[in-house]
Amino acid sequence: LEDLDIEVSINGGEGIYRAKRVKGSPVNNYIVLWEAGKIAQRYEIYIVLENDQLSEEGETCQILECEASLSFVVWPDSFAIALKLAPNKDVVWTDVSVTLGLKGWKTERFFEGTWPSKWEKKVNLPCYVDEISNSLIRGLKTSVKILPNRAEVPVSYDHAQFICHHATADFTQNKGKRATYAKTQYDEFLVSINNPSGRDLNAPFLLHVIEPISITGLCPIVCDVNGCPTGIPIQISKNWHEKSNYLRAFTMLPVGAASNTRYKIRIVYTFYGTLLSASHAQLCLFGWGHRRTRWEQLAIGSSGETFCLDPEMAQVSQNITDVRGIYIREGKDGAQWQWSNCGWGGDWLSILNEQNKKLFPVEAKVAYMSHGPCLTDVRYKWHLGTERLARVQGQVRTLRTDDYARTFLKLEYTFLGTVKAQGAYFLKMGTSHFAWTPSVFLGNQAGCQTGVKVADDAKVGEAVIPTQEFKGQLPFWVSFPNIGIHHSKNKQEGDHVKVFGTRNLIIRSYRAHIQGQHFMKPMVWFPVGRIQTHPQNKPNVDMYIVPPQGISQFQRGDTVSLEVEWMTLPKTSDDYYGPNEAFRSHLEDNPMSWKTVQREALGNNLVVKAKGGEVQNNYPVHIKVEDREERFVYVTIFGGVGAVPLEFSGLASPNYSLCQLVGEGEEKTYKKINQSVHGNDFWQVEYSTTDQSYTLVFNVLLDGLERSFWRLVKNA
Repeated sequence: LEDLDIEVSINGGEGIYRAKRVKGSPVNNYIVLWEAGKIAQRYEIYIVLENDQLSEEGETCQILECEASLSFVVWPDSFAIALKLAPNKDVVWTDVSVTLGLKGWKTERFFEGTWPSKWEKKVNLPCYVDEISNSLIRGLKTSVKILPNRAEVPVSYDHAQFICHHATADFTQNKGKRATYAKTQYDEFLVSINNPSGRDLNAPFLLHVIEPISITGLCPIVCDVNGCPTGIPIQISKNWHEKSNYLRAFTMLPVGAASNTRYKIRIVYTFYGTLLSASHAQLCLFGWGHRRTRWEQLAIGSSGETFCLDPEMAQVSQNITDVRGIYIREGKDGAQWQWSNCGWGGDWLSILNEQNKKLFPVEAKVAYMSHGPCLTDVRYKWHLGTERLARVQGQVRTLRTDDYARTFLKLEYTFLGTVKAQGAYFLKMGTSHFAWTPSVFLGNQAGCQTGVKVADDAKVGEAVIPTQEFKGQLPFWVSFPNIGIHHSKNKQEGDHVKVFGTRNLIIRSYRAHIQGQHFMKPMVWFPVGRIQTHPQNKPNVDMYIVPPQGISQFQRGDTVSLEVEWMTLPKTSDDYYGPNEAFRSHLEDNPMSWKTVQREALGNNLVVKAKGGEVQNNYPVHIKVEDREERFVYVTIFGGVGAVPLEFSGLASPNYSLCQLVGEGEEKTYKKINQSVHGNDFWQVEYSTTDQSYTLVFNVLLDGLERSFWRLVKNA
């Protein structure tokens, strides 16, 4: 607020009030994160206006009796500030002058006459870094039509709030009719932009969709008019906590000089092509709870969340929150396409100060590399504690698939000061407040290392498995194969128990460098986290990856890195209603078994070889091409379970196809894969402005293939 020039004069100059501070404490209660992502950000801060003239000789400043807030909308080359004012109840103003300025930008407004109580008014200050370009952008002629019937969508340049070309599609009246549409269809919009100027421009554009078909997993894509993904970034910002669900999709659309440019914006819901789509987005919490800061939500398909994060820990004291599954029902006759539960909660690095108080994140940053729909990629970074004793960096990804939910976590911790190891952990799974865990298993590449049945009378804090280091070779895994989930439908009717999915973990890599020592195998601890009081006081067991034995403190320069895969699974074949027959057959043979986790651990412990590119990662598979103009890239994959992401980066163009070697003997040939349903809807394109390169992602079906051969080929 120090850099802002904000003055409010009421009643014809009776007093001048200035913005000095954020309203109330804690500050998080008075900051709303409306939208955040890779294109645009919008925050609202509730402030207090004080009269400096009454602060002499120790007198208390007079506070202007009103609701006041500042809204900030930020694009890559422009931003806007809005001051909203409303007199409190029974307070009436007259002849109000308002000044709002920031450095070289300034606006003044005079509101003549009576300003009634509770009546909100706004003063806007648009700020353009390049006034000439933005003047041309404001002059673009934009039209938006809903496909296929080409119904017009209202669109205009929004000077007041979002400082962009703003289109609003309101589907409220058709909400009921569109309920089943999300399973098979997309919403598609034809965007036409006429640029009469002689300059190439990047047009800031917002597609605001009110009551989209299914909001939890939607993923917009900017395509060409044929539906081919372009790689132009588009941001997902959404909210389902207010009266109407909405999507605000922000993008910057390139338009050539003296031309009419057309794009198709596709909103993917449940399926992208033949597989469930993947999405990762910021979810606005306004309308839910009293804290309105950042919340991160992942989904596979659009029938519920699969994984949620609270990176600033504004809501809870750990950063992993809701964890759910896909294609899970309650038995053979159970309802499909419902939200499921697979245990709640978890955490990344946690350390304590000398007073045994948990150190919370500060300076949290999020970078959205990809929202989906084939493979998401979001990066996180923060420090722990105001003294910044440790740095946390993480990459979170999920995938398009047809069997079960996987969330990939790549975590790196760096200690920046001396920290005690007592009470610290590197990863936590739990604590669920509505689950109990009858058994726990852990193992490695070779099989099950340890398994226990949890005693019904186990007490909170009791370790059901002694703290121990994993044995054998990576990958290591942990299985809770028969978690019980409690739900109460109606207190008068008594308790109702539903059995949903299970939570499980695969550790694919682990390295710790602490006090000059190297550790390659994690230490795990399994205490009872709480007692589930319904229905029969059952214990719930948590899992912790803890510091190595003998380590009492961390020092500056110590590091820990790990890559894990968080899985949620149905218990039996009757609980699974998805299309993957290999997975269904496995569940029939292995109900409620740790073998399902080991199947994933071993089956996707891939060996990958490439010609024309370098293997950067084995799972998900990532190939960086050697030559930006490479015509062919050959990949051989040994093993595979489910729909495995196959990513190619460093390309000069997105104009490529993926082929699979099929046939036997002389009949062998490379055949283009086609998982399309509505045309060109099974691959993902991302564009990097850093090196002007493209990344393509496909999801290849590897069940039952001991070895598969793939060729990325440049289209003619």
